[in-house]
Amino acid sequence: MTHQIADAAAFLALHAGVLAGSCQEITATADSDLVEAMRSVEVAQRAVDAARIALLGELDARDEPVRRTGLVTSGWLAYEFLLPRHLAAQRVTVSRKLRGVLTVINQAVLDGVITFDHAALLTRLCTPRVVETMIALQHHLVELAEGVRFEQWAHEVRA
Repeated sequence: MTHQIADAAAFLALHAGVLAGSCQEITATADSDLVEAMRSVEVAQRAVDAARIALLGELDARDEPVRRTGLVTSGWLAYEFLLPRHLAAQRVTVSRKLRGVLTVINQAVLDGVITFDHAALLTRLCTPRVVETMIALQHHLVELAEGVRFEQWAHEVRA
């Protein structure tokens, strides 16, 4: 199983490079092909986000970045990949909360039903005061997102 994860990551990196290289030819691409390519990229982005959540959650749970570098997971992520600290912190916070508390939301992200942005909003709203309610409403919150623009869904969730 471990080799499958590494192989999948290598496959993704290889094909992302091919895709980026082919973007130099984008002006000669037919409109319908551009739309289909955009759909494919968005599906791939959801898969990448799901993989990132799973990998960060596992690294954080194992405390691996601290053992290797002395940095907490968010600090290691920002340092290792030259990311803004607030972005690294958000990614780790979302991963941690999905892994430990919002497991239905985690599965919906893994299945590509909702995006990382949906999960990020729900983790911000899942404060200690309302955590039990959020846990109970997870299936409903995912259902609300189906076929609805993010902004409309977010407005309904916050209401």
